[in-house]
Amino acid sequence: MNSTHVFWSIAEMFKSASSGGNSHQSNTIHRRKMKYLPVLMSIVAGCCALSPPVNETPVLRDLIAAMRGKSQLSKITALLEELNASGELDQDFYDYEPCQPFCSYTFFAPNNAAYNSVYYADAADPFYNKKFRKEFIKAHFYPEFRQTFRDLQDVTELQMANSKTVAIDSNRVGTIQLNKRATLKNAIDVNYGIIYVIDAPLVEDEEISKAIFG
Repeated sequence: MNSTHVFWSIAEMFKSASSGGNSHQSNTIHRRKMKYLPVLMSIVAGCCALSPPVNETPVLRDLIAAMRGKSQLSKITALLEELNASGELDQDFYDYEPCQPFCSYTFFAPNNAAYNSVYYADAADPFYNKKFRKEFIKAHFYPEFRQTFRDLQDVTELQMANSKTVAIDSNRVGTIQLNKRATLKNAIDVNYGIIYVIDAPLVEDEEISKAIFG
């Protein structure tokens, strides 16, 4: 129910509450109640404006569905499933339109070896840190366009969902690397976007260290 519907519902309630009795008494009650209507409507309008969209973005569910069952991506898939269930990324992945805000996107999915490389021996699990979990996904998510292999050969950088830039390099044989260390492997089609499997993480070492050592 939007604020307009709420307004008329409240107006009808006030109208009904002031009906009955003699004319003078009804008019007096009506005037007293209507005096408070602007204040009440300001509260209603504020609540409606702050309410989040009803529909959650399908992006996380689509990514999970596309990667589920692929053994080399079991780690990143499990993380996405956990984040989708907890709602930790809802503020970043709201769905204002049928496929918004990411009607076209590219996700670089670290394979299990790349995922495990963020762990330090005898150190805490960085994925226990909620801020790092969010940073890790956004560091691998390009929200602007579905980048084909040809597109990636023609660009030198991409600004990811965490607002940080990833450098793109390609050699003569067509191999594409991100940040000079993550090599693109196979591609997976997904609704409105594409997934590329990579063999090294894109999250910065500094972010890993902060998550582990505070």
